[in-house]
Amino acid sequence: MTDSENNTRSVVSLVKLESYDDQDAMLSALRELLQPLGGMGSFVLPGQRVLLKVNLLAPARPEQAVTTHPELLRAVIRLVKEAGGIACVGDGPGVGDTRTNLKACGMAKIIAEEGAEALYFEKTAVFENQENRIGKRVELTDHLLDCQVLISLPKLKTHVQMAYSGAIKNQYGLIPGSTKGQYHFRFQNRDHLADLMVDINRLAKPALAIMDGIVGMEGEGPSGGHPRKLGALIASADLAALDVVA
Repeated sequence: MTDSENNTRSVVSLVKLESYDDQDAMLSALRELLQPLGGMGSFVLPGQRVLLKVNLLAPARPEQAVTTHPELLRAVIRLVKEAGGIACVGDGPGVGDTRTNLKACGMAKIIAEEGAEALYFEKTAVFENQENRIGKRVELTDHLLDCQVLISLPKLKTHVQMAYSGAIKNQYGLIPGSTKGQYHFRFQNRDHLADLMVDINRLAKPALAIMDGIVGMEGEGPSGGHPRKLGALIASADLAALDVVA
């Protein structure tokens, strides 16, 4: 797939991984996954604060496949720290609040054990791009101003409104909860909401996305569907290309 912004061919990497149970296997798979992209060191420099944008949609258990799995998060935190980065974890949940969801989803424990920092999306900053189609001026979490690198960690799921929830859709969680409701009200048309999601990715473009497709969700996603074993991790610096491959 070609990146239309710079007319270069995008690289999407995919590796098989059947389970979250073996952290050594997870780390090995992640290293293999990122090798064609230059490794984590190609995206993270020593001393940089790295916002790991997880999917923290609702206070669900990891086995429900609603959120990014905590053991994938653990492995990514370790690679960020190996590269010299400062790992920060956050999301603006659609249901519940960040503190509650981090605990329910098993991420709070991982963050504490790995020495990462939890970020709570409570305040906003205005991000502007007059070339955007619909979101020319959007309020996103102010933590984007404090972090030098944004890495998206989406969960591969179906979505009852948008059909599919992946890398580009994951960035919608950069809008804190109460503000997110306002945008849902303004952009109730599916196409308009899709345009807004693309615009958000222009305003806060991730350096990298690593998709959790080990166990995804099918049916009434993004929260009411059924876990579906897929056995894959997918990564790219081009989120649109990643979503096409997924």
